[in-house]
Amino acid sequence: MGDQDIKAPETEALLDALRAQKEKALQALADRYDKVIAEVQELSLNPAMEVRISGSLRQADSIAVSIQPGEFHNLSYTKAARAILEKIRKPLTTQDILAYFEKSGRRMPGKNPVATLYSSLKKGSDFELVTRNTWGLADWYEKKRKAPQSLTERTNEIMRNRTISFVDARKQAEKELEREAKEA
Repeated sequence: MGDQDIKAPETEALLDALRAQKEKALQALADRYDKVIAEVQELSLNPAMEVRISGSLRQADSIAVSIQPGEFHNLSYTKAARAILEKIRKPLTTQDILAYFEKSGRRMPGKNPVATLYSSLKKGSDFELVTRNTWGLADWYEKKRKAPQSLTERTNEIMRNRTISFVDARKQAEKELEREAKEA
């Protein structure tokens, strides 16, 4: 009888303490959700979202840029990435470019969107890999980038950059190579 009398009040005190902790934790969680809900409601009232990305940026300061919903609608991933880099005017990581892209409401398909975007940027002649996983526009690094030397390479580059027939691209490539040869 002695052991049971001692354990019952200790158990009740422990249960009361656990219930109090539970209530405190639930209230803290509810407060956090209320804050997030208020922020989402505020975003939905403003169609021009202000995006602040600073997590993985290489720059010390965060960059603020306005992204409109649907801004990259009907653009290829590489054209959207080019538009983002032109707005920011600084090199960005693949993840940062993807974050801006998704802020407009578009999603990259596939199991690994970062890898998909990285692959697209690597293939594009508009982009320069300036450091590990960080992209800039090739126009910013013209001295670093060598112009294609062969007629075939130059023709392919022209066709990649815009919609043009093969015959017209080849003629343009021949003119560009001739002009560069005269300048050299």
